[in-house]
Amino acid sequence: MFTRHFMKLTSSLTSILIALCYSVAALAQETMLYASDCLTDPNVRSICQDKYGYIWIGTRSGLNKFDGHRFTPYRHDNSHNALPSNYVTQLHCDSHQQHWVGTREGLVRYDYATDSFIKVTFNNDPMLKPRIESLIEDTDRQMLIGTAGFGLYKIHPDSLNANRIDHYSHSDHNDYYYKLLIDSKRRFWKIDKDNVVSCFDSHNHRFLFSHRPDKGYIVGLVEIAGGDVLAVCQYGIQRILSDGTGRPLPMATTGTEFTKCFLQSNGRLLLGTIASGLYALDTATLQPEKIKSDILDAEIGLSNVNAIFEDRQHNFWIGCDEKGLAFISCQQSPYKRWNFMPQKVVSGSSTSGMCQGANGSSSNRCKDN
Repeated sequence: MFTRHFMKLTSSLTSILIALCYSVAALAQETMLYASDCLTDPNVRSICQDKYGYIWIGTRSGLNKFDGHRFTPYRHDNSHNALPSNYVTQLHCDSHQQHWVGTREGLVRYDYATDSFIKVTFNNDPMLKPRIESLIEDTDRQMLIGTAGFGLYKIHPDSLNANRIDHYSHSDHNDYYYKLLIDSKRRFWKIDKDNVVSCFDSHNHRFLFSHRPDKGYIVGLVEIAGGDVLAVCQYGIQRILSDGTGRPLPMATTGTEFTKCFLQSNGRLLLGTIASGLYALDTATLQPEKIKSDILDAEIGLSNVNAIFEDRQHNFWIGCDEKGLAFISCQQSPYKRWNFMPQKVVSGSSTSGMCQGANGSSSNRCKDN
């Protein structure tokens, strides 16, 4: 008898909690996340997601970790295990589950055990502190580190010393590696300080060709189907063919200045702009289309987009100048849009209910939160 009544009571409570969670979800669909006052600085430069699902946001004045509820700040200080600089330039989580943080005064690896940072030396010289411009993995799953004026370095995932490599210097000995790409044909691409794209065979390090687009400075390199590479430039996009020639894409975006590009998991190319919101480019048809949204126009339409990131749930995170961080939920998510209000976390608050959705996600209701 007791068991039967207990089961009925449990079922009733579960129904109430599910109804509560669905009502929260319905409310959330009318709003969206937009956070700026919760970051160490509202000028976001880089975004990534680590092996535990945390979202990391690098800014011009500090690093932030977002756990889905609150932001944890990290700043430079005089201790040996802190950030070498508050200006975070690059974030990268590699295939070995290592989390790297590039700054304008060197590179560190995050240590999960101590919640601190381990400094990387360059050529075993502790005084060498290059500005980090690009972080990618090569075909051997080792990190390539592009710097501003200090050359190109490689680091083994188990090492804390990066060694300089001169395979891709070419005849100009240009030590600026602003953007890096290794494509499916194992070709190595770089952008230098003169806004020149150079391409090498990564097998024998043989120089193949170079190309200088005439559409302003290059903001990114993206490989598309067929092996061609798109050079996304300030005032347009050029398709770089295998012989090194460039063909501009016809784009009805006169007056638009591009600042960032990001290749989605579905093959679309997202393009960030200066005060013109976001564009999406279908890499099959190569036709750009502005993403129309009142929320996008209101929140980031008047700002410079500096970072675009897609997390493992296919949600998008947009980093801007002065505006901070914008969260855009994917269409498949039950939480299409949700609001992140100023944090009012009460220490010692208790959870009064939790339920699991059909996709395995969970929702909870906290007293005093």
